[in-house]
Amino acid sequence: ARKKTRRAIGGGMAPYRRRRSSGSSELDLPRAGVDDMTLLRSSTESGITANLEERLSGRCIYTYIGDVLVAANPFTWLEIYGEGDAARYVRKSRLDVAPHIFAIAEGAFRAMTEEEESQCVIISGESGAGKTEASKQIQNYLALASTGHSAEVERVKRVFLESNPLLEAFGNAKTLRNNNSSRFGKYFELLFDRFGSPRGGVVTNYLLEKSRAVRPGPGERNFHSFYQLVASRSRSATEFPTLATCATVDGVDDAAGFEETMQAMRDVQVAQPRVAVDAVDACLELSLVAFRPLGVGDAEGSAVANPEPLRRACELLGLDAARLQKALGSRKLETMAAGGKTETFDVPLNPTQAAAARDALVKSVYSKLFDWLVSSVNAALEPPEVGEAEDELVSIGVLDIYGFEIFESNGFEQLSINFVNEKLQQIFIALTLKAEQEEYVAEGITWKDIKYFNNRVVCELIEAKKPPGILPILDDICRQMHSRAGRQIDAKFLDTVGALSHPHFTKTKRGFVVKHYAGDVEYAADGFAEANRDDLRADLLDVLVASGTKVAPLYAGDDTAAKQPTAGKKIRDQCGYLVSALMMCEPHYVRCVKSNDEKKPLSIDAKRVAHQVKYLGLPQNIAVRRAGFAYRTEYHRFLERFKVLSAKTYPAEWTGSDKSGAAEIVKSAALLGGDLASLGDKAQTQFGKTKLFVKQPEVYFALERARDAKLAAYATKISRAYRRHASVRALVQMSRDIAQRFARFGKRRRASSVDRPYAGDYVRDAAARKGLADLTSSSERLVFADPLARCLRRKEKQPVFVPRLVAVTTEALYLVAEATDDSRKHRRWQLRRRVPLASLRKLTVSKHADDVVCVSVAGERDVPKANKEALIKSGAWQKNADVKQCPVTRKAFGVTAARRHHCRASGKIYAAEACETRQPFPDAGWHAPERVRDDLVGLHSSEPLEDLVVSSERRSELVAVLLDASRALSLEAADAVVLDASKSPLSAAVPRLEFVGNASGRAALESAPPSVSLNAGAVRLDAPPGVDDRQARDKRKRAEERRARRDRARAEERERRRQRDAARDEQRRQENRRRLLEKKARKAADREQRAKAAGAVVLPRRRTAAKPLVEPASGGSAAKPAAKPSFGGKPTTRPVFGGEGANPRAPAPAFAAPPPKPPPPKAVPVPPELAAAPDYYWQHATTGAQCGPSTLKELKTAFEAGETNLNCLVYAAGAVDEWKKIKQVPVLATYLAAKPPPPSAPPSAPPPRAAPQPPKPPPPTANPNPKPKPKPAAKPTNGAAQPAFGGAGPGVSKELAAKLAKRRASAGD
Repeated sequence: ARKKTRRAIGGGMAPYRRRRSSGSSELDLPRAGVDDMTLLRSSTESGITANLEERLSGRCIYTYIGDVLVAANPFTWLEIYGEGDAARYVRKSRLDVAPHIFAIAEGAFRAMTEEEESQCVIISGESGAGKTEASKQIQNYLALASTGHSAEVERVKRVFLESNPLLEAFGNAKTLRNNNSSRFGKYFELLFDRFGSPRGGVVTNYLLEKSRAVRPGPGERNFHSFYQLVASRSRSATEFPTLATCATVDGVDDAAGFEETMQAMRDVQVAQPRVAVDAVDACLELSLVAFRPLGVGDAEGSAVANPEPLRRACELLGLDAARLQKALGSRKLETMAAGGKTETFDVPLNPTQAAAARDALVKSVYSKLFDWLVSSVNAALEPPEVGEAEDELVSIGVLDIYGFEIFESNGFEQLSINFVNEKLQQIFIALTLKAEQEEYVAEGITWKDIKYFNNRVVCELIEAKKPPGILPILDDICRQMHSRAGRQIDAKFLDTVGALSHPHFTKTKRGFVVKHYAGDVEYAADGFAEANRDDLRADLLDVLVASGTKVAPLYAGDDTAAKQPTAGKKIRDQCGYLVSALMMCEPHYVRCVKSNDEKKPLSIDAKRVAHQVKYLGLPQNIAVRRAGFAYRTEYHRFLERFKVLSAKTYPAEWTGSDKSGAAEIVKSAALLGGDLASLGDKAQTQFGKTKLFVKQPEVYFALERARDAKLAAYATKISRAYRRHASVRALVQMSRDIAQRFARFGKRRRASSVDRPYAGDYVRDAAARKGLADLTSSSERLVFADPLARCLRRKEKQPVFVPRLVAVTTEALYLVAEATDDSRKHRRWQLRRRVPLASLRKLTVSKHADDVVCVSVAGERDVPKANKEALIKSGAWQKNADVKQCPVTRKAFGVTAARRHHCRASGKIYAAEACETRQPFPDAGWHAPERVRDDLVGLHSSEPLEDLVVSSERRSELVAVLLDASRALSLEAADAVVLDASKSPLSAAVPRLEFVGNASGRAALESAPPSVSLNAGAVRLDAPPGVDDRQARDKRKRAEERRARRDRARAEERERRRQRDAARDEQRRQENRRRLLEKKARKAADREQRAKAAGAVVLPRRRTAAKPLVEPASGGSAAKPAAKPSFGGKPTTRPVFGGEGANPRAPAPAFAAPPPKPPPPKAVPVPPELAAAPDYYWQHATTGAQCGPSTLKELKTAFEAGETNLNCLVYAAGAVDEWKKIKQVPVLATYLAAKPPPPSAPPSAPPPRAAPQPPKPPPPTANPNPKPKPKPAAKPTNGAAQPAFGGAGPGVSKELAAKLAKRRASAGD
């Protein structure tokens, strides 16, 4: 396998080593902080930063703000991107899984496939924040989640993924902030069919930082491709001045990177990879060319000081060295002469000007090379021709572009980048608010308008035409002073722009300040003119595009005679097309945050992060989200998550509607009080049509806490059931063994114990369980727990059974009592006696059917007494003189101050307020109630060590557990038992116990303790009669029948539940489908309304992914369609979208024949409703001119003459009602196909009523397939509305024609 260059998350190539996956995912780690920052108590910059820091420290880098994902760069690899991790998010809602970039990709993919609408993911953040890595992870997920495994689908996926290393090599560079910084913007659209299979894609590039090719910043590197080429030839980067600023980077293998780049070219099927290598090599050679002064007449000229590098560069590019040397040393100047003629002069250039011309040449070649590579990727991703049955393509676009930049010195590039971010922020706020408002309106929720800063005023300050903004002013100054030096233009620009009066603009001494949404930025005017002109002189361009040059394909389609547009004009146009494309899609957002500048793993620089939080607008985003309701979710999700809060919804199955179930949960939760009480307030909680809305985040957190408490209780039950299940064999064997031993003794059975299974733990009260946990140590494992009764003798009174809680652990037997006082400062469950298992001697039961067991305990029966002196010597007792104040109340001790009181539990000294409660400690020798610190009450045994008499309904299991826990313990049966009592005054043991049968003859209640009576000092217990063997067998048989009926009933109930769940799921799917159809109908109605407003209706023939409008080529000339390379299949054309004067959506330039015309459609009779339509608009097949309005007869005549372009749609104004009558939207070409068009019919003039007239045919030397600039439709003179029509050349494909028509109609143009 090829050795991949290791790249850290966030795009930076920081040195690190990825850990091998151990099979576990870090997604299983507990998540710290808040998953959705909408629910933060403090939504300030500091609150957001603190939450991000807490989550990053717990290896959680993703956080939500509603539907927006915030990603913090951890600067280390996390095991959260494997195929198993991605599989967790397939077909899952983002609410059901942890925040992740995969959740955003899944949401976009499912929305695209289910709603059949194009989606886009907008990734923003500063350099080093992780945008590139986020983009790649989205692409990886889409490749995994998309359907289809055919050879073509796999090829598209491979090209889709391998285009990343190719474009990174030529478009990424090391900066001071990031080792792998993208120095260009990229909008990657992956096209899918309606089944979710990838069919192709389109890459659009923006704002390549081509100045880096000649002047990288101090400590920064040039583009990766230069260093990779140098390393592949075993040369040093220090040999070249444009690479010497940073020759090497730790952990980066440039030679291996070169092999990876070449492999990526092969995978992407670049037609001529040698062109790219030679172009990069030539740029390096040109960087070595130097100039020396040379006098040329009275002017200062220049000459090449070292012609050898120039010769090698010309050889690599296939240029004439002498001609290029002349173009670098002089420029042509045209002046007006007498009679209106022009004269041309060669003006010599000094060494500085010649070096600037050389740099402009390098930047132009490298920029065109990058555009050519992007076109090659697009050619490889060109979707194939498909049939009419599966011709609908939708897309997911991923935008990875520069983040907002604020440096110490900011220039034209920073203004351009920040302008694009202003436009993106504008649509982000607009679409976020729009989504909020649409959701509230759709759900019928009342809400208040959200006040926010609309940065449209800042965008107009930069790009407006009237009054002119900063960039139009700069263009105007550059046009007026085109022959002046750059510094003069900069000074004039500063004077002119300084006259602007705008609340977000301030002039400074060296430049101006713009108040952006992310903060104030000061721009220095120096260098604005040179950066804006950004053109290559015509004489240099003539040398490059001369016939036979190797770089001629890079400049295919460029008009050397036309004036190049300025950089500012390109930026505004590209930004306009980008915004148009994004507005046609459903957006998803990822906000990337750079955690620190030192690239420390899992570390947050609070100041840097707070600054990014501010300029990313995260507080404003939270404010928009929380202005309405902080928490909202679908009823069925709320019901599934919080159903445990209501007894009506759980554990009983809820059979009503999801909405009514949610209402029951809200009603029950409101009764819990606290923050949940506001759930009953209709202003705080509203029920929409499909969702529940909760206003305050504190209420949501209270719901989660209540749910956690309920789940903890259920977890205890599940744990208890699991332990019972795991030990069921041992319990069954234990039950059989104890039954056999009782039978040998002749002990009668109780009816309730004949068929009772053993469970071990019978404590249901959660508070009692917590009390047991507090009294036992963590090393002990609970074996048996059950409420029972202990027989106690109260002095001269008759003995009674008092309730106790018994617990048997692996170490001891505990008797616990519930406190009778209501004081909250004492624990509720207090220890009465702890008996180690090793101290148990014997268990005694009677032969009757009673539930009493006597426990004999070994130990000293004498009364021990406490020895304070011994306690003081051992360190367990404090001296009075050593303690000056109470550690609890902080009161000083003294004669007139607080009195000292020893705590008998801890041996420490406290004031009376902290030591008010009294308790005996018989094991320590304190038999009378003594003072004890309040929080220690009940933690120590308060009853003496002596024999026990207990009554338990589960006596047999208790005896079996004790015998199993202590092998030295014996079991006896006797009807009279003598008990060994303690000599302590606290003793309450019964001295002698006698068991007798039921004298009354009536059956006693087996679940209650036996009746007690005194007989000559002995305690007599009346036992129930019990059952014989026959009765026991009958009872077991009945129990087995009951279990069988119960199992059948449970199986039937499970099946009914399954059917109800399936019906409910189907109902939800139908409801979701209905809402989806309503949403699509609303969008269609909006498009139709906009089309009606324009006076026309589009006849859709094919719906594809959203493409931008056709853009004129640089210089205002018509864009020439570039044919697809021969390796890519059929040639086709794509509309221009972005790029630097080139067409990045067009495939790589090559020479191929134009596409054949489609076969004529079959003739179909024309419905009479359509024949009456008066105004038809169409396109001329040869000239591309728009023609109309025409009658149907005139249109048919033009069709038969071969003048109509069948690849473009025909519009019929005012025919909407007629189409509704015939219940179809017809393709008019089927009605016009009376006969096939003549194959070589000469072009004739447009019909008499057509306007405007088609232009003259182009000269023979022009491109055979011109694509004229779209012209606006002529306004009808008869008062008809202006139609929406987009012209296109005869080479336009079906999908492009349909695309243009769809975009025009949806825009209402």
